[in-house]
Amino acid sequence: MRQWILYVDESGLFEAPKLPFSPNFVGGVLVDVTDVQADLAVLKRGLLECFPFLPWPLHATICRQPAAHVAGSMLNPAVGPPWMKRLHAAVERRSTPALKDLHLAVERREIPDQAILVKATEALVAEAPALVRMVREQMLLGERRLSTRLAHVARLLGDSLLVSGAAGESSTSYSVILTAAIRSSLRLIRRRLGPQPAFRLTVASRGNSNGEDLSDDDVMACASEAMRMTFPFREPRSPDIEIASDLPKPMNESTSPWLVVADFACNRLFSELGRDQGFPDLERHASLKLGLPLRGRPEWASRPLPSIDFEGEVARSWVSEQRLEWEQARSAL
Repeated sequence: MRQWILYVDESGLFEAPKLPFSPNFVGGVLVDVTDVQADLAVLKRGLLECFPFLPWPLHATICRQPAAHVAGSMLNPAVGPPWMKRLHAAVERRSTPALKDLHLAVERREIPDQAILVKATEALVAEAPALVRMVREQMLLGERRLSTRLAHVARLLGDSLLVSGAAGESSTSYSVILTAAIRSSLRLIRRRLGPQPAFRLTVASRGNSNGEDLSDDDVMACASEAMRMTFPFREPRSPDIEIASDLPKPMNESTSPWLVVADFACNRLFSELGRDQGFPDLERHASLKLGLPLRGRPEWASRPLPSIDFEGEVARSWVSEQRLEWEQARSAL
């Protein structure tokens, strides 16, 4: 029996007022763990080498803030170049409220939240613009390394690794888009004939619509609904895939490298999904930014099909193009 795991994160403002060309995204990476598996220790080390100043787990949004790299190098001075110490000194002078906040976080052995990092970066630019430019150069190098290394992993694993998920308008709830994301993966792995694969969900923790922590029951409710709607079957059917859900995972030192990759996938695709572009253009940008494919090949299809779906009706070229591909493949069954 084949076994797949979907590592799920999200990006966006769910249930916010509907905004034009502002989608949310739920999804991440779909991995076939039946035969060939990546060495998770090697994968983790490779990710950390892309952003050597930052501690584990990496967060895609945090990686884009120069102040985070400065704070990370203060937490582990051995990894920073000599010129970084001048930025350390600027933080230690605490000349602005933002730098005081950054310094306090470092004293607590933490990377602060996004709001503090944005203001701290502005303060560091005012004090040492040339050095912050050097940090940004290191960040861009890290982005390129990340894409290259994930592309290498994708080549090694072949059809066993791809990005999968679903987008939805800004007013759409997380649970609705999570259901579509699970459906997007199930339609790729569900077999027309023969034994069905096992499917596991590893979802990054977050709050649910009741203000409580996301639970296994929340995830499995979405999975059950997704099962009824899944290709390649034309009519709803009772569940025939063994589905399980891990307890939703907080991002901490024990976080799986695949969940970190899922975070980067959501972050890097978020802006691209809001553009009115064709699916081939979306694939090209995903390859440049992430190095991972946006297609998988179901056992019943003659060619790879798009692995990103959209929940709702919207006039975007990539949405209509990927739906047309699926309808054409489905009509051939």
